[in-house]
Amino acid sequence: MFLFRSIRRRLVSLFTGVMLLVIAMAVIGAFGLVWHQEAVDELDFLLHRSPDLAHLSRSMSRIPESLFTSLDLRQPAAVEQQRQVYLSQIEKARESLHEFRHRV
Repeated sequence: MFLFRSIRRRLVSLFTGVMLLVIAMAVIGAFGLVWHQEAVDELDFLLHRSPDLAHLSRSMSRIPESLFTSLDLRQPAAVEQQRQVYLSQIEKARESLHEFRHRV
């Protein structure tokens, strides 16, 4: 009752209450921005920088697939081509493994 005796005291107390509410909303807004930024950073990590086990698994499974093609053993060029395909698949798998280890 003491704060509301005069108009001046009423205005000052109401102004103080409004300013406290504005400050509280500003603090809550700042926390909201921080939480939003953390969520965006986590999503960015999951999409771009997290290890991709499925990609590594696909790269590893492609190595033996290159051996199951039909091959004419009478032609030395076919054998060499098969060897090059196999080695390129191994190199791609090594690159995928290196990228996976780097991300982990």
